Amino acid sequence: MSDASAARFCLRDLPIPAKLVVTCFLLAVGLGYTSAMVQLHFQDSKSGAPMPTVADVVVKFTGKKWFDNNPDQPPVSAFVHLITAKEGQPFSGSGTMSPAFFAKSKDFTEAARADRTGERDVLVLWATAPADARRAAYDADKFKPEEAAAPAAITSAFKHADGEVKVKSIIEARCVRCHREDGADPDAGGATSYPLDRYEGLEKYLKVDPARPFREGGDWVKVQEPISLDKLTQSTHAHLLSFAVLFSLTGLTFAFTSYPTSVRCLIGPLALVAIVTDVCFWWLARLSDTYGIYFAMGVIGTGGLAGLGLGAQIVLSLWNMYGPKGKLVILLVLLAGGATMGLVFKQIIIPGLEEKKRLAEQNGQVAKKDAAVMSRLEAVLQLKDAAGKELPVLDVPFKKEPDWNMVRALYDFDNAEFADAKKEKDQAEMKRLMPERDGERLALIAWAKLPDAERKKVFDEDAFALPPGAERATPAYVKNGNLKIATLITDRCVRCHAGDVKDENRFEDYATLKKTRFLDPK
Repeated sequence: MSDASAARFCLRDLPIPAKLVVTCFLLAVGLGYTSAMVQLHFQDSKSGAPMPTVADVVVKFTGKKWFDNNPDQPPVSAFVHLITAKEGQPFSGSGTMSPAFFAKSKDFTEAARADRTGERDVLVLWATAPADARRAAYDADKFKPEEAAAPAAITSAFKHADGEVKVKSIIEARCVRCHREDGADPDAGGATSYPLDRYEGLEKYLKVDPARPFREGGDWVKVQEPISLDKLTQSTHAHLLSFAVLFSLTGLTFAFTSYPTSVRCLIGPLALVAIVTDVCFWWLARLSDTYGIYFAMGVIGTGGLAGLGLGAQIVLSLWNMYGPKGKLVILLVLLAGGATMGLVFKQIIIPGLEEKKRLAEQNGQVAKKDAAVMSRLEAVLQLKDAAGKELPVLDVPFKKEPDWNMVRALYDFDNAEFADAKKEKDQAEMKRLMPERDGERLALIAWAKLPDAERKKVFDEDAFALPPGAERATPAYVKNGNLKIATLITDRCVRCHAGDVKDENRFEDYATLKKTRFLDPK
């Protein structure tokens, strides 16, 4: 060792009190970073893996997923994607805005679902219209969809006398109440970063990215919006300020060890450089549609490098700070810490990982599970097509075997009153009838869910209390506030099922209905 090296101040030259403070600081930083890794798992690891996978990171920062085969998803604007994304995802700009028409709307009831679905469908038609026509329709608050594509039901308040739709009014009612610059609605929580109260604010979300050919062998396809700019900016601010301070202090601590200069120059700034590069990759992942996924993949590497650099700074600094006796104490402390972390991992982290994996698998199977326990009567009254896509009432196909769906039997099929209103395009009459038929359909579903003994009792008494969300029904089927369930089934169902149908589907009363497959899981 040269004279200059011998004269240099090192960590080992610190007095014992200072060494204890530095030791506690380094151990605290290590413990805090370990906790951050656990938090990162629970926040971003969607599959239950110990750490976020490449797929988790790519979808977070780019919104893309890998498909071996073309999912045949036509490109749509962000506006269309968000209002049509399935409910059940987070109600946010990276999930779905569909609930704004339904559960998140103050005055929504299940009886109004068909009307609200119609509102959403009209906005999709408007958003996909040519730009000039779209702007003109917005300014005039009058949009005329093509007759073949126009939804059968829509809230009457949003229709002009000539049948044209008030698209601007729908946007104001369902979107602008929260997305406005002044945040006037108390529920909006103040001003929003995504104001939609002017067409100029809407326009940027109406642009459709050109379709990119799906490459042979597999490709990355955008399936959702990436992390919002608000959250990305917030994370950048928190990471760069906090980690810059911590990693600078741990790096400076390591710089005062007695290791060779080349080692100190490499490891000293490593964690700080890695975390800055990591944050840069977050933003670069949004920069290019082609190369963004590679920057997102790089986040895994830079994050891991930051962790390795910090670990090296902590362990090597502690080891270099003390003599033989101190090294023994540090070794014992590290072993005790490792044993404690192992215990925590075994007793808490592993069960948490397994539970998260179980929930992920359960969420992936929930639709199948629900379908498995749903009776066939419930299943044939769902507003869905054979592929499970939700549809407006009058778009649901009326099908018998094998793809049973009997929804339309309650509306316009074999039902003169509703059929005539539809044929004459009497929107006012259809508007009056739709909530009644919705109530009857929902009541039948609720009745089918009852235990068998109670279900039979209700049928025999021909009196079933209308469930919440289905408070209306055709007056002829209501007595003393109860739905005449047996009469309804006779009029809407038995009239066909007591005729020329297979024995397994033929019924005329509760006993014969029970013998069919309609009250059993489908």
